[in-house]
Amino acid sequence: MNLHSQPLDVRSVAAALGGEVNGPDSVLAPGPGHGPKDRSLSVKLSADKPDGFTAHSFAGDDWRECRDHVAAKLGLPAWTPRDKGQQGAGPRGPVAEYVYHLADGAPYLKVERIHANGRKIFPQFHWTGSGWAKGKPKGPKVPYRLPELLDSPHAPVLIAEGEKDADSLHRLGLIATTASEGAGKWTADLGRWFKGRTVYILPDNDQPGHAHANQVAGHLHGIAAEVRIVALPGLPAKGDVSDWIAADGDVEELLRLCEAAPVWTPESEPPPAEEPSEALAPTPHAFVWRDPATIPPVPRLYGLHLIRRQVSVTVAPSGLGKSSNIIVEGLAIASGRDLLGEGFVKRLRVWIINLEDPIEELERRVTAAMIHHGIRPEEIAGHLFLSGREDGLCTAVMTREGLQIVRPALDEIEAKIRAEGIDVASIDPFISSHQVPENDNGAIDKVAKEWAAVATRCNCAIEIVHHTRKLNGEESSSESGRGASSLVAAARSGRVLARMTEKERAEAGVTDDPATYFSVLRDKTNQAPPGKRVWRRIASVDLGNGDMVGVGVVERWTWPDTFEGMGVQDLLAVQRALDGKGARYSDKTEDWAGHIVAETLGLDAKDDKKRISKLIDTWIGSGALVKVDLRDAKRNLRPCVEVGEWATE
Repeated sequence: MNLHSQPLDVRSVAAALGGEVNGPDSVLAPGPGHGPKDRSLSVKLSADKPDGFTAHSFAGDDWRECRDHVAAKLGLPAWTPRDKGQQGAGPRGPVAEYVYHLADGAPYLKVERIHANGRKIFPQFHWTGSGWAKGKPKGPKVPYRLPELLDSPHAPVLIAEGEKDADSLHRLGLIATTASEGAGKWTADLGRWFKGRTVYILPDNDQPGHAHANQVAGHLHGIAAEVRIVALPGLPAKGDVSDWIAADGDVEELLRLCEAAPVWTPESEPPPAEEPSEALAPTPHAFVWRDPATIPPVPRLYGLHLIRRQVSVTVAPSGLGKSSNIIVEGLAIASGRDLLGEGFVKRLRVWIINLEDPIEELERRVTAAMIHHGIRPEEIAGHLFLSGREDGLCTAVMTREGLQIVRPALDEIEAKIRAEGIDVASIDPFISSHQVPENDNGAIDKVAKEWAAVATRCNCAIEIVHHTRKLNGEESSSESGRGASSLVAAARSGRVLARMTEKERAEAGVTDDPATYFSVLRDKTNQAPPGKRVWRRIASVDLGNGDMVGVGVVERWTWPDTFEGMGVQDLLAVQRALDGKGARYSDKTEDWAGHIVAETLGLDAKDDKKRISKLIDTWIGSGALVKVDLRDAKRNLRPCVEVGEWATE
C-alpha cells in the first residue's frame, strides 16, 4: 500500500500498519517483528516532521528500525541522513559492555551501553554456549557480579541502580551488584541470592531512583538480614554513586553512611509521590460517521466475559472454588478448547497471578485439570503462565500523604505482559494485590483504573477476582463484593459465583453427592446483554502420587431436564392412569396424584418428589391436565388433578 502521493490520514495509516486509531493523530500498531495482536508501536502524525510522522516503541525497539518499518508499510521512500553539518552524532559502537555470570561463573547475559544521537540504549544478549545472540535469556534474572557476591558470603552487599555504578563500587574493593534493565525492573527471583545478607541500597537522586530503591527494599525485606537505603549527601539531581565517588567520596565515608542509615521497614519510608501525567483533561474528538460494517466488533476473548483492553471482575465467596474455576478457564483459553460451555473460546496466552497459593499448588491444580479434561501438554505449550504467592504483588499503598500507586510494580507487570505476549491476565484475589483500605471508594477506583490502563496499553484482558462480603442469606450478585463498589463499577463485565443451596441440591437431585456445585451468573454487562445462570461442579481428581485427598477440578454441569427421556407416550400413559381417579393435587396428602405419576413412569415418589411436582404443574400449564375442585368423603372441596386435553400419538 503506497500512501506517499497522498496526505497521511490516521485511518489509512492504521490500516496499512495493521493497527488501530488511538486518537485524532495517533495510531497503535504491531512493532517490527511483533505479532499481529501487539500494540507496542505508537505512531503520531505530524506535518512538521520530514516523513509526516514520529514513531515510538513501548517495547524498547530501536526508533530507527520503527521509523523505517512504518515508512516501508506506508510506501514512503527510504530515509536518508542529512548532511553532516545538519545532523547530530550518529550511532556508535558500545561505550561499555557488562557481562552477567551464573553462580558457577558461566556467562549468561551481556548488556551493552550505546550512546546514539544523544540517547543511551542498552541492548541485551544471551550466551548460547559458543557466543552471544541478541535478546535476553529465557531463564530467571541473576544479580550482576554474582560469583563475587557468593565468594564473600559474610560481606555486606551494596546494590546500585546500574552496572556502571556497581563497577565503581567494585573498584573500591566492595561487594556490589545491580539488576539488569535499570530502575523498576527488580524481580522476586533475585531475592534468593541475598538471604541472610546485610544489604545497602544506593539510589540515584531522582524520583525513579527512589521508587526503585523502595521496590528493591520491599522485595528483600524478610529475606536479607537487614536492608538500609542510603542517602548520599551532596548528590546533584539525577546524580548517582559514581558521581559521589568522582566528587572525592571515599570508601570509609561511604561505609560510615551505610552503617548510619536506618533499617528499612515497609512503614519507615513511603514510596515517592506519583508525578502527574501529561494529559490533565480529556480531549474532545469530533464524531465522524463511518460505514457500520467497517466498525470492528467487540474484541471478545472468552465467552462474553473477557474483552481485550478491558477489566472484568469475578466475585465469589471464600472456599467456593473460584481459583479452580480460573485455572480451568485459563486452560480452556490456552488450549483453545471450550471446556466449560462458554461457546466462544480462542487459543491465546494466559497469565494466572495467584496471590494466595504457592506455585507448587498451582501446578498441582493445573495438572489435575489437564488430566480430568484430557488436555495434552503440547496443547498449552507456551500459552499458560503461572505466578504464585512467592512472587507477591503490591500495586498501591496508603501513606500519610494519601494513596500512592507503586508505579514500578505496575511497570514490571506491563513489561512481562508485553514480553510474553499475554492476552489474558488474572489477578486472584484483588485484596492481595494492594495495601489500600477496601472501603475507600476513591482509592479503589484509582487502583482499578490503573489495571484498566494496563489492559489498554498492553492490548489484553485483565480479570480481577474479588471476595464477596458476608451476605447473611441474601442473594449474591457482582455488586456483593467486599468493600468499595467502585471496583465493579470500573469493570466492563462482572459476574458472580454462588454456592448451590440445600434447596437447590434437593431440586437437582444431588443431595447424596458430596461435591461442590456452584452457579455462574454474568450480571454486570456494559457490552453485552445479561447472561443466564450456568452451573459447574468440582470433581475430585487423583494424581496417583499417594495423596489421600484428590485435587478439585471444575467441570461443566447441566441442571437436570425435568422431561429428559420422556415423550408423548409417557404423557398419554399418565393421563390414562389419572383418568377418573380424583387424585389430589397437594403432595402432602396420601392420595397425591404424584404417586400415580411415579408408578406410571418408574420414578420414586419420595426421591423424585420435586421433579414429579414440576411435571404435574407443567402439564397443567399446557392443558394436558387440569386442576379441579372435587368433594372428598366429608363433602369438602379439595383441589384434584384430572385429564384435560388428551395427548395424541
